[in-house]
Amino acid sequence: MGFIGLVLLTFFLFIIGIKILLRFSVNLGNRHIEALDEIRWSSRKPSLGGIGIFICFLIISLLLALFLDDYFKSSLNQVLFILVFASFAIGFLDDTYNTNALLKLLGQIFCGLILVFFQFVPDLTPFFGVNAFFTIFITVFLMNSINMIDNMDAHSSSISLIFFIALFIMIPKQWNYVWPFLFFIGVLLGFLIYNVHPSKIFLGDSGSQLLGAVLAFFIIQYVWMSSHLSLLDKCLYHICLLFVTSIDTFTVFIYRIKRKTSPFVGGKDHLSHVLSIYTPKTNQIVWLLAGVQVLVLIILALYIQFNLSSGLVILGLLIVFFIIQYFYFLSYRIKSKKF
Repeated sequence: MGFIGLVLLTFFLFIIGIKILLRFSVNLGNRHIEALDEIRWSSRKPSLGGIGIFICFLIISLLLALFLDDYFKSSLNQVLFILVFASFAIGFLDDTYNTNALLKLLGQIFCGLILVFFQFVPDLTPFFGVNAFFTIFITVFLMNSINMIDNMDAHSSSISLIFFIALFIMIPKQWNYVWPFLFFIGVLLGFLIYNVHPSKIFLGDSGSQLLGAVLAFFIIQYVWMSSHLSLLDKCLYHICLLFVTSIDTFTVFIYRIKRKTSPFVGGKDHLSHVLSIYTPKTNQIVWLLAGVQVLVLIILALYIQFNLSSGLVILGLLIVFFIIQYFYFLSYRIKSKKF
Protein backbone atom coordinates (compact mmCIF):
# COMPACT_ATOMS: atom_id res chain seq x y z
CA MET A 1 0.00 0.00 0.00
CA GLY A 2 1.42 3.37 -1.03
CA PHE A 3 1.31 6.65 0.84
CA ILE A 4 -1.66 8.01 -1.12
CA GLY A 5 -3.43 4.66 -0.76
CA LEU A 6 -3.37 4.84 3.04
CA VAL A 7 -4.64 8.43 3.02
CA LEU A 8 -7.53 7.48 0.72
CA LEU A 9 -8.31 4.32 2.72
CA THR A 10 -8.58 6.21 6.02
CA PHE A 11 -10.49 9.04 4.35
CA PHE A 12 -13.23 6.78 2.97
CA LEU A 13 -13.19 4.51 6.02
CA PHE A 14 -13.97 7.50 8.24
CA ILE A 15 -16.73 8.82 5.95
CA ILE A 16 -18.44 5.42 5.75
CA GLY A 17 -18.05 4.86 9.50
CA ILE A 18 -19.62 8.20 10.39
CA LYS A 19 -22.53 7.58 8.03
CA ILE A 20 -23.23 4.39 9.97
CA LEU A 21 -22.74 5.99 13.40
CA LEU A 22 -25.03 8.92 12.56
CA ARG A 23 -27.92 6.48 12.19
CA PHE A 24 -27.59 5.28 15.78
CA SER A 25 -25.98 8.09 17.79
CA VAL A 26 -27.84 11.34 17.26
CA ASN A 27 -27.00 12.82 20.68
CA LEU A 28 -23.86 10.94 21.63
CA GLY A 29 -21.53 13.16 23.63
CA ASN A 30 -24.09 15.91 24.20
CA ARG A 31 -24.02 15.82 28.00
CA HIS A 32 -25.10 19.03 29.74
CA ILE A 33 -25.75 20.46 26.32
CA GLU A 34 -27.33 23.65 27.61
CA ALA A 35 -24.13 24.61 29.41
CA LEU A 36 -22.02 23.65 26.42
CA ASP A 37 -24.11 25.79 24.10
CA GLU A 38 -23.26 28.84 26.16
CA ILE A 39 -19.53 28.15 26.07
CA ARG A 40 -18.68 26.53 22.75
CA TRP A 41 -21.37 25.77 20.22
CA SER A 42 -24.83 27.01 19.36
CA SER A 43 -26.44 23.79 18.12
CA ARG A 44 -26.93 20.20 19.22
CA LYS A 45 -24.95 17.70 17.19
CA PRO A 46 -23.37 14.36 18.12
CA SER A 47 -19.73 14.29 19.19
CA LEU A 48 -18.75 11.46 16.86
CA GLY A 49 -15.43 12.78 15.57
CA GLY A 50 -13.27 11.21 18.25
CA ILE A 51 -15.17 7.93 18.12
CA GLY A 52 -14.75 7.76 14.35
CA ILE A 53 -11.02 8.51 14.55
CA PHE A 54 -10.53 5.88 17.26
CA ILE A 55 -12.42 3.16 15.38
CA CYS A 56 -10.51 3.93 12.16
CA PHE A 57 -7.23 3.78 14.10
CA LEU A 58 -8.08 0.34 15.46
CA ILE A 59 -9.00 -0.95 12.01
CA ILE A 60 -5.88 0.44 10.32
CA SER A 61 -3.67 -0.85 13.16
CA LEU A 62 -5.20 -4.32 12.78
CA LEU A 63 -4.62 -4.29 9.01
CA LEU A 64 -1.01 -3.17 9.42
CA ALA A 65 -0.40 -5.81 12.10
CA LEU A 66 -1.72 -8.49 9.72
CA PHE A 67 0.54 -7.43 6.85
CA LEU A 68 3.61 -6.28 8.80
CA ASP A 69 5.11 -8.94 11.06
CA ASP A 70 7.13 -6.43 13.08
CA TYR A 71 4.32 -3.87 13.52
CA PHE A 72 3.97 -4.22 17.29
CA LYS A 73 7.70 -4.77 17.76
CA SER A 74 8.22 -1.08 17.09
CA SER A 75 8.26 0.97 20.30
CA LEU A 76 6.79 3.87 18.32
CA ASN A 77 3.74 1.80 17.34
CA GLN A 78 3.42 0.39 20.84
CA VAL A 79 3.35 3.77 22.56
CA LEU A 80 1.11 5.28 19.88
CA PHE A 81 -1.46 2.49 20.28
CA ILE A 82 -1.50 2.78 24.08
CA LEU A 83 -1.55 6.59 23.98
CA VAL A 84 -4.44 6.73 21.52
CA PHE A 85 -6.42 4.26 23.64
CA ALA A 86 -5.75 6.13 26.91
CA SER A 87 -6.41 9.64 25.57
CA PHE A 88 -9.59 8.53 23.79
CA ALA A 89 -10.85 6.90 27.00
CA ILE A 90 -10.23 10.12 28.96
CA GLY A 91 -12.14 12.21 26.44
CA PHE A 92 -14.94 9.67 25.98
CA LEU A 93 -15.56 9.58 29.73
CA ASP A 94 -15.74 13.38 29.73
CA ASP A 95 -18.15 13.38 26.78
CA THR A 96 -20.33 10.81 28.52
CA TYR A 97 -20.18 11.73 32.22
CA ASN A 98 -18.83 15.29 32.25
CA THR A 99 -15.90 14.36 34.52
CA ASN A 100 -14.46 17.03 36.80
CA ALA A 101 -11.34 19.00 35.89
CA LEU A 102 -9.08 17.22 38.41
CA LEU A 103 -9.92 13.76 37.05
CA LYS A 104 -9.29 14.95 33.51
CA LEU A 105 -5.95 16.45 34.56
CA LEU A 106 -4.91 13.18 36.19
CA GLY A 107 -5.77 11.38 32.97
CA GLN A 108 -3.66 13.81 30.96
CA ILE A 109 -0.74 13.35 33.36
CA PHE A 110 -1.15 9.59 32.89
CA CYS A 111 -0.78 10.07 29.12
CA GLY A 112 2.43 11.97 29.77
CA LEU A 113 3.65 9.16 32.03
CA ILE A 114 3.06 6.69 29.19
CA LEU A 115 5.62 8.60 27.11
CA VAL A 116 8.02 8.71 30.07
CA PHE A 117 7.62 4.95 30.64
CA PHE A 118 8.54 4.24 27.02
CA GLN A 119 11.55 6.59 27.28
CA PHE A 120 10.18 9.26 24.94
CA VAL A 121 11.88 11.91 27.02
CA PRO A 122 14.08 14.69 25.57
CA ASP A 123 17.61 14.97 26.91
CA LEU A 124 17.38 18.66 27.77
CA THR A 125 19.13 18.56 31.15
CA PRO A 126 21.33 16.11 33.08
CA PHE A 127 18.36 15.38 35.34
CA PHE A 128 15.89 12.74 34.16
CA GLY A 129 13.20 14.01 36.53
CA VAL A 130 13.30 17.47 34.97
CA ASN A 131 13.19 16.01 31.46
CA ALA A 132 10.30 13.73 32.40
CA PHE A 133 8.39 16.67 33.86
CA PHE A 134 8.90 18.53 30.58
CA THR A 135 7.38 15.61 28.66
CA ILE A 136 4.37 15.50 30.97
CA PHE A 137 3.97 19.29 30.78
CA ILE A 138 3.99 19.30 26.96
CA THR A 139 1.45 16.48 26.93
CA VAL A 140 -0.93 18.15 29.37
CA PHE A 141 -0.49 21.54 27.68
CA LEU A 142 -1.30 20.27 24.18
CA MET A 143 -4.21 18.09 25.28
CA ASN A 144 -5.74 21.19 26.87
CA SER A 145 -4.77 23.49 23.99
CA ILE A 146 -6.46 21.36 21.33
CA ASN A 147 -9.48 21.01 23.58
CA MET A 148 -9.63 24.79 24.07
CA ILE A 149 -9.55 25.61 20.35
CA ASP A 150 -12.23 23.01 19.65
CA ASN A 151 -14.79 25.82 19.92
CA MET A 152 -15.76 26.40 16.29
CA ASP A 153 -16.51 24.18 13.33
CA ALA A 154 -13.33 22.84 11.67
CA HIS A 155 -10.98 24.92 13.84
CA SER A 156 -9.06 22.33 15.86
CA SER A 157 -9.23 19.75 13.07
CA SER A 158 -7.81 22.12 10.42
CA ILE A 159 -4.96 23.24 12.69
CA SER A 160 -4.16 19.61 13.56
CA LEU A 161 -4.28 18.64 9.87
CA ILE A 162 -1.77 21.38 9.00
CA PHE A 163 0.53 20.10 11.77
CA PHE A 164 0.47 16.51 10.48
CA ILE A 165 1.12 17.61 6.89
CA ALA A 166 4.00 19.88 7.91
CA LEU A 167 5.72 17.30 10.11
CA PHE A 168 5.17 14.58 7.48
CA ILE A 169 7.15 16.71 5.02
CA MET A 170 9.99 17.02 7.52
CA ILE A 171 10.46 13.42 8.70
CA PRO A 172 12.21 10.49 6.95
CA LYS A 173 9.93 8.80 4.41
CA GLN A 174 10.17 5.33 5.92
CA TRP A 175 6.89 3.44 6.30
CA ASN A 176 7.24 2.85 10.02
CA TYR A 177 7.63 6.59 10.59
CA VAL A 178 5.14 8.04 8.14
CA TRP A 179 2.08 5.77 8.40
CA PRO A 180 0.65 7.54 11.51
CA PHE A 181 0.89 10.89 9.70
CA LEU A 182 -0.80 9.48 6.60
CA PHE A 183 -3.51 8.02 8.80
CA PHE A 184 -4.27 11.27 10.59
CA ILE A 185 -4.12 13.29 7.37
CA GLY A 186 -6.68 10.97 5.77
CA VAL A 187 -8.97 10.72 8.78
CA LEU A 188 -8.95 14.48 9.42
CA LEU A 189 -9.76 15.18 5.78
CA GLY A 190 -12.71 12.82 6.19
CA PHE A 191 -13.73 14.52 9.43
CA LEU A 192 -13.64 17.95 7.80
CA ILE A 193 -16.28 16.77 5.31
CA TYR A 194 -18.66 16.57 8.27
CA ASN A 195 -17.20 19.35 10.41
CA VAL A 196 -16.86 22.33 8.06
CA HIS A 197 -19.56 24.90 8.89
CA PRO A 198 -22.43 24.13 8.97
CA SER A 199 -21.20 20.95 10.59
CA LYS A 200 -23.02 17.66 11.09
CA ILE A 201 -20.84 16.35 13.92
CA PHE A 202 -18.44 17.65 16.56
CA LEU A 203 -14.98 16.38 17.43
CA GLY A 204 -15.87 15.98 21.10
CA ASP A 205 -13.48 15.67 24.01
CA SER A 206 -12.72 12.12 22.90
CA GLY A 207 -11.31 13.55 19.68
CA SER A 208 -9.61 16.66 21.06
CA GLN A 209 -7.88 14.72 23.86
CA LEU A 210 -6.74 12.06 21.37
CA LEU A 211 -5.36 14.61 18.90
CA GLY A 212 -3.69 16.62 21.66
CA ALA A 213 -1.90 13.55 23.04
CA VAL A 214 -0.75 12.44 19.58
CA LEU A 215 0.51 15.93 18.72
CA ALA A 216 2.44 15.98 21.99
CA PHE A 217 3.98 12.59 21.23
CA PHE A 218 5.11 13.62 17.75
CA ILE A 219 6.44 17.03 18.77
CA ILE A 220 8.49 15.36 21.51
CA GLN A 221 9.66 12.51 19.28
CA TYR A 222 10.60 14.47 16.16
CA VAL A 223 11.50 17.89 17.56
CA TRP A 224 12.54 17.80 21.21
CA MET A 225 14.31 14.42 20.96
CA SER A 226 16.06 15.31 17.69
CA SER A 227 19.84 15.01 17.93
CA HIS A 228 20.61 17.35 15.00
CA LEU A 229 18.63 20.36 16.23
CA SER A 230 20.00 22.95 18.63
CA LEU A 231 17.91 23.99 21.62
CA LEU A 232 17.00 27.24 19.86
CA ASP A 233 15.95 25.32 16.75
CA LYS A 234 13.78 23.01 18.84
CA CYS A 235 12.02 25.99 20.38
CA LEU A 236 11.48 27.59 16.96
CA TYR A 237 10.21 24.35 15.42
CA HIS A 238 7.78 23.82 18.30
CA ILE A 239 6.44 27.37 18.20
CA CYS A 240 6.05 27.37 14.41
CA LEU A 241 4.43 23.94 14.16
CA LEU A 242 1.92 24.77 16.92
CA PHE A 243 1.76 28.54 16.61
CA VAL A 244 -2.01 29.09 16.64
CA THR A 245 -2.71 26.68 19.50
CA SER A 246 0.16 28.08 21.58
CA ILE A 247 -0.78 31.73 20.99
CA ASP A 248 -4.45 31.09 21.68
CA THR A 249 -3.75 29.29 24.96
CA PHE A 250 -1.13 31.86 26.04
CA THR A 251 -3.38 34.82 25.23
CA VAL A 252 -6.43 33.40 26.97
CA PHE A 253 -4.44 32.51 30.08
CA ILE A 254 -2.88 35.98 30.33
CA TYR A 255 -6.15 37.88 29.86
CA ARG A 256 -8.07 35.64 32.25
CA ILE A 257 -5.42 35.98 34.94
CA LYS A 258 -5.50 39.75 34.35
CA ARG A 259 -9.28 39.69 34.87
CA LYS A 260 -8.80 37.43 37.91
CA THR A 261 -10.87 34.62 36.40
CA SER A 262 -9.95 30.95 36.11
CA PRO A 263 -7.99 30.13 32.95
CA PHE A 264 -9.30 26.56 33.12
CA VAL A 265 -13.00 27.37 32.73
CA GLY A 266 -14.49 27.51 29.25
CA GLY A 267 -15.42 30.86 27.76
CA LYS A 268 -15.87 32.86 24.58
CA ASP A 269 -12.59 34.77 24.76
CA HIS A 270 -10.50 32.67 22.39
CA LEU A 271 -9.01 34.03 19.17
CA SER A 272 -11.76 32.43 17.14
CA HIS A 273 -14.40 34.13 19.28
CA VAL A 274 -12.96 37.62 19.26
CA LEU A 275 -12.48 37.51 15.50
CA SER A 276 -16.26 37.23 15.21
CA ILE A 277 -16.33 40.99 15.79
CA TYR A 278 -14.72 41.50 12.39
CA THR A 279 -16.66 38.79 10.55
CA PRO A 280 -19.60 36.70 11.77
CA LYS A 281 -18.85 33.95 9.25
CA THR A 282 -17.38 30.87 10.89
CA ASN A 283 -15.58 29.60 7.80
CA GLN A 284 -13.79 32.93 7.28
CA ILE A 285 -12.54 32.92 10.87
CA VAL A 286 -11.36 29.30 10.70
CA TRP A 287 -9.56 29.73 7.36
CA LEU A 288 -7.99 32.99 8.56
CA LEU A 289 -6.46 31.24 11.58
CA ALA A 290 -5.42 28.32 9.39
CA GLY A 291 -3.81 30.84 7.06
CA VAL A 292 -1.87 32.34 9.96
CA GLN A 293 -0.61 28.85 10.83
CA VAL A 294 0.46 28.23 7.23
CA LEU A 295 2.18 31.65 7.08
CA VAL A 296 4.24 30.80 10.16
CA LEU A 297 5.16 27.43 8.66
CA ILE A 298 6.33 29.21 5.50
CA ILE A 299 8.61 31.30 7.71
CA LEU A 300 9.94 28.06 9.23
CA ALA A 301 10.43 26.53 5.76
CA LEU A 302 12.45 29.58 4.63
CA TYR A 303 14.53 29.30 7.79
CA ILE A 304 15.31 25.65 7.04
CA GLN A 305 15.76 25.93 3.28
CA PHE A 306 17.85 29.08 3.12
CA ASN A 307 19.53 28.88 6.51
CA LEU A 308 18.13 32.25 7.57
CA SER A 309 19.23 33.94 10.74
CA SER A 310 17.25 32.77 13.76
CA GLY A 311 16.91 36.43 14.68
CA LEU A 312 14.94 37.10 11.48
CA VAL A 313 12.63 34.17 12.23
CA ILE A 314 12.05 35.37 15.78
CA LEU A 315 11.37 38.88 14.45
CA GLY A 316 8.83 37.48 11.97
CA LEU A 317 7.09 35.48 14.69
CA LEU A 318 6.99 38.50 16.99
CA ILE A 319 5.42 40.63 14.25
CA VAL A 320 2.68 38.05 13.69
CA PHE A 321 2.25 37.67 17.46
CA PHE A 322 1.85 41.40 18.13
CA ILE A 323 -0.54 41.85 15.21
CA ILE A 324 -2.73 39.13 16.75
CA GLN A 325 -2.45 40.73 20.18
CA TYR A 326 -3.38 44.14 18.75
CA PHE A 327 -6.61 42.87 17.20
CA TYR A 328 -7.33 40.75 20.27
CA PHE A 329 -6.92 43.79 22.53
CA LEU A 330 -9.28 45.86 20.38
CA SER A 331 -11.85 43.09 20.44
CA TYR A 332 -11.30 42.59 24.15
CA ARG A 333 -12.14 46.22 24.85
CA ILE A 334 -15.30 46.01 22.77
CA LYS A 335 -16.58 42.69 24.12
CA SER A 336 -14.99 42.58 27.61
CA LYS A 337 -18.36 42.84 29.30
CA LYS A 338 -19.48 39.71 27.51
CA PHE A 339 -16.43 37.57 28.34
